[in-house]
Amino acid sequence: MSCYPSSGCNGIPTNSSLQSNFSSCVEFCEGFSLDYFTLDRVTGSCACFESDECTEAVYLEDQVTSVLYTLNDSNHPCPSIPFTSCTSSNLTCDLSSATFNKGAVSGMQECVDSAVGTNPRILHAFYNPTAEFCNGFTAADCSDGLVTNTGYESAIVQYTNSNATCLEPCKDIDPDNYFKRITARAGNSKTGHLPGKSMRYTLTLVPHKMQPSPPLQSSLDLRVNLSSFLKVTKTHVKGDTRNSKVLPAVIDHVADTVTWEGIGAALLGVGSKRSMPNKLTFNIVATLASDIPKDADLEIEAFLFDEGNVCNVLVAETSLLVRDPIKG
Repeated sequence: MSCYPSSGCNGIPTNSSLQSNFSSCVEFCEGFSLDYFTLDRVTGSCACFESDECTEAVYLEDQVTSVLYTLNDSNHPCPSIPFTSCTSSNLTCDLSSATFNKGAVSGMQECVDSAVGTNPRILHAFYNPTAEFCNGFTAADCSDGLVTNTGYESAIVQYTNSNATCLEPCKDIDPDNYFKRITARAGNSKTGHLPGKSMRYTLTLVPHKMQPSPPLQSSLDLRVNLSSFLKVTKTHVKGDTRNSKVLPAVIDHVADTVTWEGIGAALLGVGSKRSMPNKLTFNIVATLASDIPKDADLEIEAFLFDEGNVCNVLVAETSLLVRDPIKG
């Protein structure tokens, strides 16, 4: 029985040898009455383990051809995948984004083992004991954080990433408690902009010198939701970022967003001499599509978020007025 791809056991093998194929490796390990074996299909390395040498499976990412097997399915099921139960209950990732879904599961260990056996990249597992249902998620599946789903237990899978930590529900914050001033402007709000022409969007964040609790983290991100009628051509950040450099913006032309990741350190003055909060201005230059509807009124929204810490918080909503080219 094949247990897990790219896996081994957590102990030192009792015996090992080079074998040409699966059947010869089985015969070799059975000759010593051993229970588990790992076969590398490329190198031919065959390693045999007793059951007490293989209580947990270990991920061998650098040996992607290795597969962990058990020789006696009834007496020696596949070794367990290590996981840690999380304190968050009644919370899951967005279930519609789950990579793995399975019913009739008897517990969290079976949930974790089944999920990882299907996809070694599963990092988060959620189990509903009443419905006996299991959902597994990769890190990418959980990029939007946790949502409420009554009846679920949660766990972090310590398999591909032993340092992985449990997801925690995000916190809603009031931007006014953290910022003295938030201003946003999109082009010329009085006369509007002509189709096919460029415009500038500017967002300025001025933090309070005394920050409340819970504090903002260095990992705070800023995302600006634009419109499909705007094509971003340039981005820029103005402010004191000498000690806490702001990464270049990530422009997603499919989702029509511009994201600055990890702006918290620069906003809070981390690394500066006085460690005082710092004003930052974020600029986006974009071109309006030539086929934009007449007198269209586009909304541009700016959100702050920090996975597992701060929920998506709307900090600015700005309208962009588009002029009718015939009216001038």
